[in-house]
Amino acid sequence: MRVLIVATDPTWNASTRLLLAIAEGLARRGLAVTACYSGRAETANGVEAGFPNVALRRINRSSLWSRWRDVRGAVAATRPQVLLLHGESDALLAAACVGPRGAIVQRLRVAEPDVLTWRGRLTGHIARYVRVRSDVTATSSDVSASRSLAWPCLDVATPRRASPMRVEDRTDALRTASPSLVLVPSPEHSEANATALRALSRLAARHPALRVVIVGEDIALQDVRIHAGAVGLSERVWVRFADEYFALESSSANAVWVTAPGDLGAIAVLVAMQQRLPVVVPAGSDLESLVVPRVTGFVADAADPAATVSSLAQVLSDEHTRGIMGAAAAARADRRHGWSAYLDGLTETLEHAAGARAWRRSATATPSAA
Repeated sequence: MRVLIVATDPTWNASTRLLLAIAEGLARRGLAVTACYSGRAETANGVEAGFPNVALRRINRSSLWSRWRDVRGAVAATRPQVLLLHGESDALLAAACVGPRGAIVQRLRVAEPDVLTWRGRLTGHIARYVRVRSDVTATSSDVSASRSLAWPCLDVATPRRASPMRVEDRTDALRTASPSLVLVPSPEHSEANATALRALSRLAARHPALRVVIVGEDIALQDVRIHAGAVGLSERVWVRFADEYFALESSSANAVWVTAPGDLGAIAVLVAMQQRLPVVVPAGSDLESLVVPRVTGFVADAADPAATVSSLAQVLSDEHTRGIMGAAAAARADRRHGWSAYLDGLTETLEHAAGARAWRRSATATPSAA
């Protein structure tokens, strides 16, 4: 089966990382996989550093016409039976390029609506055009569903960059025996971020040697770092690139607190579970279903931060408890979100979409005159 991955997002975010990891996984299974990706530096550096089994084609994002031309060229060159992508804009672009000659599978990101939703007065017309022009199959966006999300362990190369921390600071922060907690925050200011930082400040009073490693881009974390300084954590905060975190590099972390929404937050939780680390997520978030309270981690209630602080204090102090919770987290991640099982389900979806499209094309073909 020939598969074309379309990822036009110019940022090297969690969703794009996952699409390219899927491409590599499918290619290793013997499928003919081509990936179109943004040619901007922050994406290109990440893509070209890994995924050796995927045929890569750059997309020029200078204009909508350029994107259409490049994706249309990839379609003509590879003649895919099915396209895999995420996002409404990419679905529209793919429908305009492939037309009735191929099927489209849209991977719904975490918390994304189950149907194409378009803003503005053209909402209905655009959604109708996409579905009439090409067959669109949407995967589930339910983060708790086994087929909706997974993350490769160590069998798929994950591009990475050097940490923005100084070498001596990085060694001190990540390899010291002092307790450390990883925070994966929302890039925008949120109440969940504020709750986490206030709780960590209270936790630091119990553990004077506590270190907080914040995952993300240094520039995008300015608000988080300012807030951390306001609650007295500035001397304890270190920054780590997401590439390193997603690469499942070993660290001395004792737990992970995730407040980031969407794919970023969900993948961050899975990575922590695979690293056998207890996970803390906000109450009422889409991530809550990934955590079994007091078994694989904790659900932080903004109305009762003292309970979360007390639970984390016990985890930091008791290695046995931490080990039991970490083992339970790893087992749950493997059982419910295993990479191999995820690719099995996705391959089945792709094959079904491609087969259904081929059947419809043959059924509606006009017979030649005898």
